[in-house]
Amino acid sequence: MIRGIVFDLDGTLIDSMALLSQMASGLLEKEFKIPRKYVEKRFVEMSGIPFRRFLNKLYYEWYGYEPEEEIIEYIDELYEQMSMRQRYRLFPDVRRNLEQLRRNYLLFVSTSSPKERLDSILLKNRIKKFFTAALGIEIGFEKEDHFQFLEDVFNLQRTNLIFVGDSPFDHEVGQRVGVLTVLRAGTFEREELLKLTPLVIRDFDELSRLLLSVEL
Repeated sequence: MIRGIVFDLDGTLIDSMALLSQMASGLLEKEFKIPRKYVEKRFVEMSGIPFRRFLNKLYYEWYGYEPEEEIIEYIDELYEQMSMRQRYRLFPDVRRNLEQLRRNYLLFVSTSSPKERLDSILLKNRIKKFFTAALGIEIGFEKEDHFQFLEDVFNLQRTNLIFVGDSPFDHEVGQRVGVLTVLRAGTFEREELLKLTPLVIRDFDELSRLLLSVEL
């Protein structure tokens, strides 16, 4: 029986991926001297992983050696400051479906973004009230750890949860933690996501219908 739904943030609840990609590519073109188009492509392809991990992977891909930790910390902080200043919009189908879903399920957010950014977005879009807990990234507390937290604190077994994301990384997380995962098309084409799982939705209206079939 499904008791809780865990939502990713960027690309799932909020329409932010194009903005974040542009922001990251401009910053890294300046600081890393890596072409903007290449950064944009790899940012989307690696979407979902913590930004600091993305920086290390991207730098190594381009230059063939590890970056200095100080420059990673500096750029990570710059990106966090820039991302906090942005205004993010919900996908148009999100609010009405959260209203409905919270009547029957506990709702959670799990993101690779810092908690401060997550809370700011939820408050500004007036949807924080829908969630029992909103979990952001900290050292030693990433997406996979979030599911253990939900199990320990809310007594939710993995079989009681559904994870809703938008990327292959989210699908990998779901597989590693043993949680049924639904992917929202948009950041990635529907056909690409269907290669990973048949549980692909276009919007949250489809999610509500899918939940009914899962419960049968």
